[in-house]
Amino acid sequence: MNLNDVYHTLLAEQVAQGNGALLVPIHATGKHRVEVGVRLSASNLNEGAQLSPPSLAQCCSSKSSLRAVAGDVTEAVWGASSLGALLKAKRPDMEVIPSPQLRCPDATICPDSSYSSLFMGGYNLKIHVSSSQPGVQLELPQVMRGFGSDPPTVETAAVKQVGAALAAFLNAHVSETCEADVNFGLACVHGQAVYGTCVCLTGYAGVNCDNCADGYLLVNGQCMRLVVLSPPDGVTQKYGSAFTTTSSGKRYLYTRKFTTQLSECGAGCLPLNISLRVRCDSDQCHNDLNDASYTVGVALYDATGQRLCDGTTGQRAPQAETDWWLQVPLQGCPLLRSTTLSISACGPLNG
Repeated sequence: MNLNDVYHTLLAEQVAQGNGALLVPIHATGKHRVEVGVRLSASNLNEGAQLSPPSLAQCCSSKSSLRAVAGDVTEAVWGASSLGALLKAKRPDMEVIPSPQLRCPDATICPDSSYSSLFMGGYNLKIHVSSSQPGVQLELPQVMRGFGSDPPTVETAAVKQVGAALAAFLNAHVSETCEADVNFGLACVHGQAVYGTCVCLTGYAGVNCDNCADGYLLVNGQCMRLVVLSPPDGVTQKYGSAFTTTSSGKRYLYTRKFTTQLSECGAGCLPLNISLRVRCDSDQCHNDLNDASYTVGVALYDATGQRLCDGTTGQRAPQAETDWWLQVPLQGCPLLRSTTLSISACGPLNG
């Protein structure tokens, strides 16, 4: 109790220096909804919600912890500019009480209520709020406190949503000029800001949607779907040479040549990523080879033999594994439709 007294003495000093600034204790709740405590009980809200029109003026003008706020108590607690209304607007998927959508906890009066109980605001509001000092208590659910991950991680969007709702409330009820944009200037390069986070367009990823998502490749400033062509099951293996040594003339880089069907292929087939199966290409495999780096070029042909496009790898260091795959992006192909294509390696380009 001594510690409790010290805490509230310190808090009272801070509140006294705040010149009537809004006091906002933030608590946690196990319920899956936001509860805005204004020192009105569940029965107070149920009573007011039953009136026609719904009103808190008769019971609660002097009870509310927002009585220092100018205007009607009904508007301050569940009106269009109430904190509940503003929180609901910032996070429409969340149940918020009291708010214009949910005035009271009794489901027989307010059918959308998921819980019959309500936390009205605790001791901080009871002793530190007055007719000149407003206060409101927030009970935030687990999903807004980052309990969707293990360990819990702060949900940036929830922080922005609560901050923006509080700023908008101050703008409406107190002489303030606060930034009330839920996105706080968040720039989404290829997407849209929603609830303080970027929802990226298809193919884009990252906090600001400025990166390509997995399976997409940047082509001419746009993230295009990446289609990986792998050898069909049961394909007949045919090796073609792609590189020769400088000493014996023996060929030591081999690739698989195969024919494949591009099914369900359209604009999304640009660009392609060709998989080449390579045989061991280091001096650990052949005693007359060196380990010089090289590049490999790949061309894509249609069934008539017309060359559609080509691409190259960057500098490739040889490796001693018996079998491995080399990925070569082809970024210059025209839009493709389902057809039979032959894929072969073209090289050497560099040694």
